[in-house]
Amino acid sequence: MDAPDPAGHDDIARLKARVRALLTDAGFINSRTSEDDPYSVRLRSDADLGVVVVWDPTDAEGMSGRYPGIRAAVHLAVMSVLTNAGYQAVFEPEAAMVYIATGPPFLDGAWEDDRLDGSRGR
Repeated sequence: MDAPDPAGHDDIARLKARVRALLTDAGFINSRTSEDDPYSVRLRSDADLGVVVVWDPTDAEGMSGRYPGIRAAVHLAVMSVLTNAGYQAVFEPEAAMVYIATGPPFLDGAWEDDRLDGSRGR
């Protein structure tokens, strides 16, 4: 599935639909489940981040943090699918999420608005 540069999207809902279709094709999302299912990969829109892919289940007992290797494997797999499709995906190491960057372009290996101290310029 060809994916246009998300920075060119003026409609976050269309971007979210394209990412959902891509992740469904890749097997991360079951097309028969609700978008609100807390135990599957879900997408949400964020005014600052763009489209956010979240997979950490709602876990009242706090058990989901017991297996950090699983979180890392899912990070890698989701990032691979998104970047191979041409999206600028960013992962949060301590969170079960990846977001599709819709802000400044990624140029020469660095975000245009990265700061020298390594913090993001959002």
